[in-house]
Amino acid sequence: MKKSTLKKIIAVYSNLPSGGANVLRELTNKFLGKNFKTIQILEPEYKISNVFKYLYTSLILSPIIQRRLVKNLHFDLLIVHHSWLVKNPNILRYTNQPKLYFCHDVLREYYDLDHIYQQSFKDRIINIIRLPIKWLNFINVRAKNITIIANSNYSKKIIDKSYGVNSIVVYPGIITKKYYPQANLKKKNQVIMISSINKIKRQHFLVEVISKIHKSLRPDLVLVGNGYNDQYLKYIVNNARKLKVNLIIKINISDIEKRLIMHESKAFLYAPVSEPFGLVIEEAIAAGLPVVAYKKGGGYAELITNNNGQIINNLDALDWSKQLARLISDEKRMRKIMRYNLKFAAEKLDVKYMYAQIIKLINKIL
Repeated sequence: MKKSTLKKIIAVYSNLPSGGANVLRELTNKFLGKNFKTIQILEPEYKISNVFKYLYTSLILSPIIQRRLVKNLHFDLLIVHHSWLVKNPNILRYTNQPKLYFCHDVLREYYDLDHIYQQSFKDRIINIIRLPIKWLNFINVRAKNITIIANSNYSKKIIDKSYGVNSIVVYPGIITKKYYPQANLKKKNQVIMISSINKIKRQHFLVEVISKIHKSLRPDLVLVGNGYNDQYLKYIVNNARKLKVNLIIKINISDIEKRLIMHESKAFLYAPVSEPFGLVIEEAIAAGLPVVAYKKGGGYAELITNNNGQIINNLDALDWSKQLARLISDEKRMRKIMRYNLKFAAEKLDVKYMYAQIIKLINKIL
């Protein structure tokens, strides 16, 4: 670290819900606070009751508040994270100072065909009403004096194509030792997925996969979510009952409980639609879990191979069930994967590697 950078002032903006992006924000803030003088720019909580209140808040109220918040601040660099309202925040346009923007994703409902195909008729009507948000996203991310960080080559490709920019890839990192498995903790006959529970994450597909495993070997399926779509949750619960899959739902549990369930599980399953990265993949690997994942599911596939578990190039539930059954019934292979994943996490996924890239970018900008 150069001595001069210690005197620099960094302002940090975010308006994120819980989830992987917010975890990265917290890690980044902690790191920045040790090396720079930081100022947090925080918006008030907004109460959104319908799409029209959402549009008013996103297009009028929030921009006024963001402009006011940044107007009289003195800082050398503005670090920006997503806003849950509009994705790319308006604050990007409200200062001429250098900006470093963590752009984890685009508005996939407009730019990603796989995502669009999943939308209901109601979803599409709402997205037509929300078209001003698409326009706002486009002009905000093209603000002057901005450096954009993408979380994978997968994300970079869609970000650059959608917005006409040139982003820089910095893979997310985690505190790997936080997830290391507990010694002598006995595994249960269960597999786990951690994500918000909605059709884009394809939990319904995993229910089908488990149902095709013979009853003598069939594991319980644990779904841990930081949020859920009520209608979708009811659908998968009912379907699991029909297919005789023992489904365990855990919503908004503590990090400690989440890690305990991971350590008790035999494998981590993941088959989302176009996931920008998926921080939970890194957490699962650091916990020593074999990962069974969809190869074309998103940016996480750039880092993992069959050495980390079972990377499957299709969405055939029967094929998944056969590969998963072979994996969880082979204790020797499971132990081998666990050893590999713990080493892999320490050498490639630890947050210190992300920090090194971020500080390099900041020094270059300042």
